[in-house]
This record gives sequence, C-alpha cells and structure tokens, in this order.
Amino acid sequence: HAVLGDTLPPMKFVDKFECEDSKLAGAILKVRGVQEVLLGASHVTVTKSERADWDMLSANVQTVVDQFFTAGLSPVEEGVTPPPPEGGDDDDPLILQIKDLLKEYIQPLVQEDGGDILYHSFDAESGVLWVDMRGSCDGCPSSTGTLKDAVLRLLAHHLPEVQDVKAISA
Repeated sequence: HAVLGDTLPPMKFVDKFECEDSKLAGAILKVRGVQEVLLGASHVTVTKSERADWDMLSANVQTVVDQFFTAGLSPVEEGVTPPPPEGGDDDDPLILQIKDLLKEYIQPLVQEDGGDILYHSFDAESGVLWVDMRGSCDGCPSSTGTLKDAVLRLLAHHLPEVQDVKAISA
C-alpha cells in the first residue's frame, strides 16, 4: 500500500493524543509498547519501547495496519500539506542537486531498513550537509557509518562541494 505517497515528506508521531493529522499513527500508538510511528511514502516504521516484546507487539501492529487499509481509510487526514522547505534555499541549484540525489539514490535504500533521511541544511563554507535521520535510523549506531560510507561517498562523487554529512540531533 502507498502510505504517504510522493506528495508528503515522512511524518513522525510519538504521542497518541497528538495525531490529528493521521488516524493510522494514532491507532498504532494505542498498541501497548509502541513508542514511535514513522509514516513514509510506502512504509510504516514502528519503534517499540525498551521493555516491549517485539514478537507480541508485531502481531498487534500488523492487525491495526491491515484493518485500517482494509477499511479503505486514508493514512493522513485530507488537507494535510507538507511543511515549507527548510532554510528557504530551494532556488539554489546545488541544494536542488543534493535533494535530488538524496531522493533518488539514498532514500530508497534507507527506507528499505525502516528509516528515512531528509535534507535539513547545507553550510557552503564548511561543505557540511546536515540531514535528519528518522525512523529506525534515528539514534541507530550504524547510521553514522551509513552517513559516511554511502551518503557522503555518493554526494561527494557527484558534488565535490559536499565535504561531510552529519545528522541533526532530534
């Protein structure tokens, strides 16, 4: 199933009482042991609390998701619009290239592992690209390796202006 499709950026939810934009996220967060929900273009990532047993939790989450889509409900409320672009630098050709490379090559790989990576900002003086790691990538120890090995290598190959990639702290 398409979840958000290509029109909205990934949406993160951590409080079942603050899910007015997504009934799906609210329903999943009501499952005991669910700590966070990330809705992506074509995936849902669930982060469990430390004490929760994933074997018990996954069946309940899967039931909620299956029933939601079987009922034909929309994952997000009608009229939800993407936030304005970060930093207002969408007219900069370099930034557009960075975003295109992230979207075309990096995001699909990261999303396969239940996470997401979003452009945050670029410091042209230092060459540092700041990205927002979400879902299973947020706080994951191997995400630093992903940033250095995959993201930096790909971007620096195509855009020598990018000297380093760092994740913002949520």
